Amino acid sequence: MPACVAVLVHPDDKRYEKLVGKKAKLPIFEREVPILADRDVDMSFGTGVVYVCTFGDEQDIRWQKRYKLPIIEIINRDGTLNKNAKPYDGLKVEEARRKIAEDLIEKGYIRKIETIRHSVLSHTERSSCLAPIELLPMEQWFIKVRDYLQDIIKISKSMRWYPSYMLQRLIDWTESMDWDWIISRQRIFGTPLPFWICKSCKRIFSAKDFDEPLPVDPRGSVRECPICHGQAVGEEDVCDCWVDSSITPLVISKYLKDDEFFSKTYPATLRPQGYEIIRTWAFYTIFRCYLLTEKPCFRDLLINGMVAGPDGKKMSKSLGNVIEPEEPLNKYSADTLRQWAANGTLGEDYPFSWEELEHSYKFLNKLWNISRFIEMHLQDFNREKIEKPKLRAIDKWILSKLQGLIEECTNNFERYVFNIPLDKIRTFVWHEFADNYLEMVKHRLYKPEIFGQDSKIAAQYTLDYTLSVILRLLSPITPHICDEIWSQIYKQGLASTAEWPRVEKNLIDKEAEKTAELAKRIISEIRKFKTEKQISLGKEISKVKIKIHPEFKKSFDQVIEDIKATCKILDLSYEESPNVEKKSGYKIEIIEL
Repeated sequence: MPACVAVLVHPDDKRYEKLVGKKAKLPIFEREVPILADRDVDMSFGTGVVYVCTFGDEQDIRWQKRYKLPIIEIINRDGTLNKNAKPYDGLKVEEARRKIAEDLIEKGYIRKIETIRHSVLSHTERSSCLAPIELLPMEQWFIKVRDYLQDIIKISKSMRWYPSYMLQRLIDWTESMDWDWIISRQRIFGTPLPFWICKSCKRIFSAKDFDEPLPVDPRGSVRECPICHGQAVGEEDVCDCWVDSSITPLVISKYLKDDEFFSKTYPATLRPQGYEIIRTWAFYTIFRCYLLTEKPCFRDLLINGMVAGPDGKKMSKSLGNVIEPEEPLNKYSADTLRQWAANGTLGEDYPFSWEELEHSYKFLNKLWNISRFIEMHLQDFNREKIEKPKLRAIDKWILSKLQGLIEECTNNFERYVFNIPLDKIRTFVWHEFADNYLEMVKHRLYKPEIFGQDSKIAAQYTLDYTLSVILRLLSPITPHICDEIWSQIYKQGLASTAEWPRVEKNLIDKEAEKTAELAKRIISEIRKFKTEKQISLGKEISKVKIKIHPEFKKSFDQVIEDIKATCKILDLSYEESPNVEKKSGYKIEIIEL
């Protein structure tokens, strides 16, 4: 109210049309201000009459400029009111607000009191204090942006955004910009603005005008004005932080320092960042680099969401849901925490989860135990001298499934999708590889004298190959454990620097996959029977008879030995039976325990 310079009403508001063009006298302050009509007024809000105060909010600024209204500053930089707000000068904003309301009531100016929800600018970026923002008129440094908005949109569309819908956020922000970029900040720390301003003629001089090499800090220094010979005082403001960070792609590619290096490294391959700074870091980087190079500054932009607390809400000390990184790191490991992070969906907020960490930790233990088992059985295996051995059906099955895993992981990693590969790898390792394949080849590893040396070598070859692929596929997410296992088993290099696995089409065998699925179902059913009868899985079964549908006979012949050995069956026989339901393909009969 002390800063009110006009009163506005809507031109179609019949209640006030006779007042337009007249003046209103402000209560308490006894100043007269013009009554104007403007279509931006919401005549359904409150009384439909708006005080225009410099500067209550951004709309006040628009009206002040639109009608060339005077400017009244009432707030000091320390948040107190100044002499223009007498008799409330010296009070803080909140105190003055209460006192003015009390005085209005005491003087009889208040007709009605009701609760109204106002739209108030508040401090929310990287903070939850919600303190109202007060606008102060101050001289600032700007870089023109609005002249280049369509160029920014065009160059942004030439880059690949992951997820793709994040591009629209940048477009929406660009198209909504009302102001140019204010690059100055009234802070102590930051990159100094390299300018001097003459106190007499008000001209601005750059470092170049005084033959000052950059970088330079002009704060506190005085130069002689080359025009009027007055005192040119160094600028005290520093740069907005985005002025520095917006040239990251140029700095890393040695722009203006090494042309050959720049030509090979620009544009940058990838910009990873959060969605909340698309309107700042991404926008200003694209803008600055476009001005200087007229090229896109990135090939890909990877946009992540925010980490929420275990309760799903934004992490906040006031809510008590903040998890410091050291806590899970000390309890588990970096690779455990990396799995949790990789499980998030690109661009979406993701809650912290102790349950997921526990699951991730157990998976790493499982991977470690699997690798130790494989290492133990590779002691007499010479991978350099072994040519591709004669593989059995279940070897072909796991290698074929592995090719699908390679393809799926590769395709998703190339799109910067991490949660799908992690889920697929963990499912493959835990269920296909550990629960099934390893259990189905143990007899070949432990008893080559019974099942044949060639059979053992084929199993060793399959284990060796499969583990090496798993470690390489998993290394982008859990590099530490993968590199540790790799260095112990493969001796040379690291999983994280080894050649990325490629799909070997000659290993894709859909028939072997079908055959193994039949064996898996039969083994699972016999295991279930043992569990229900409370019999140890390691206990032998004397006699089992299986009826096989004729269409499954060929497949069954290839895995009968594996089923028998895996389930500890002493006598396993089968007969063809067209009466068996074709969907299942078999019927098991336990004759003797």
